[in-house]
Amino acid sequence: MRARRAGKPDAAWEISEEDADVRSRIMDGAGALDMVTWERIRRVPVTSVAGVPMLGVLQLHARDVPAAAWPEGTDVLQVLWCPEDHSGLPGQSDYWGPAVEMRHRSAATVSAVLDPPVPDDIGGRRAPLPCVLDPVEVNDLPDQDELPAELLAAAEPWAERHGLDFHRGLACHEGWKVGGWPSWHLTDLMPVACSCGATARLFLTMDSGGDPGVNVGRFGELRVFTCPVDASHPPRLNIQ
Repeated sequence: MRARRAGKPDAAWEISEEDADVRSRIMDGAGALDMVTWERIRRVPVTSVAGVPMLGVLQLHARDVPAAAWPEGTDVLQVLWCPEDHSGLPGQSDYWGPAVEMRHRSAATVSAVLDPPVPDDIGGRRAPLPCVLDPVEVNDLPDQDELPAELLAAAEPWAERHGLDFHRGLACHEGWKVGGWPSWHLTDLMPVACSCGATARLFLTMDSGGDPGVNVGRFGELRVFTCPVDASHPPRLNIQ
């Protein structure tokens, strides 16, 4: 950096690809580096904040979403999150939002249905309003950044001739959805990698507003990506 400063005074803090690789090896999963002691700081991975119960956000039955991958012996998926914002969650790069947990269960093993605990003060934006889903199967196309240039050049005029908006009418449908394709409307395309190195696929999108009335990020979408090789690997989270 001293050499770079001498040659380019206005670019003293540029980071090259080599610098980034070295920094990644030094940090090795740390969330920060103590600039005095040079100790790596790792935040303890927590599912929720102490004293704050996890909230049920979504429940799906296999009969309603048969195309999703269901572990053997399960037919219910329950998605919970901690309503507090988290950063430094393991494997979640540049993420700031609720910690998410997915639990597959068998409906046959559920006996009494208990009233879930509710945090005292979460401002309303992270407590979903009770509502019933009416799943609809739709075709969802990839975002423009995930299509070959020649295919996108043909798709956009085709959609325009049919009075459709390709980018949100045919591709990357908005709303709550299982599967489909993620929109990269706030950033460039950011391939999401599993801890095993495989490219993770979009599993679930939880959108702000609508009947549940929740708000994530700046009224955006919280997306859950899962490993296509081994579903037991921890999911990856992203907000757009």
